[in-house]
Amino acid sequence: MRSFFARAAYRLVRESFHHLREAPGSSLFRVLTAAVERAASKRLKPYDIFVFPVIDWDYRFQRPQHLSLEFARRGHRVFYFSTRFTADFCLREPIVRTVQANVFVIELPGGGNALDICQDLPNEYEITCLEFGVRAVKEKFGIGATVSMVDYPFWAPVVRRLNNNIVLYDCMDDYSSFRNAGPPAHELESETVKA
Repeated sequence: MRSFFARAAYRLVRESFHHLREAPGSSLFRVLTAAVERAASKRLKPYDIFVFPVIDWDYRFQRPQHLSLEFARRGHRVFYFSTRFTADFCLREPIVRTVQANVFVIELPGGGNALDICQDLPNEYEITCLEFGVRAVKEKFGIGATVSMVDYPFWAPVVRRLNNNIVLYDCMDDYSSFRNAGPPAHELESETVKA
């Protein structure tokens, strides 16, 4: 079954360049038509969802969990990254737990320290460990294109390093106004918006 966008693009090319069919040098039309037909004939794998949350999956059931379940219900795989990290130096794969069909909670390696996403700015080594964990998940599950829903600025340095990824910053609160807001809320929010 052809996707809606591929069919629309095919119609647009066919209607916009119909006069080129009979014209000398109509190879442009043939090339465009062939490209659109090739794209339309491929079944595109749905993108996967990465959730970089402000709370853990089991802490409280709020918008991040509701959105995750809805994406899973619509056929996307959802990878919800825990706000707790293994005290691991990138030596093993992240811990994966299935919470429902197509919804996985992932505990990433955080280096040797117990990172607190509300108080700590990750250093280069910790960012590299977190990135290693995300890449290991991508490899293990054969993940291609992703949409990353970022709920807290702590995750910005990691998300910016991901390729084939679209970032959605879901700013649910004015985190910098919270009493427990630390450097991530104050220093990384603008970086998150730019990601």
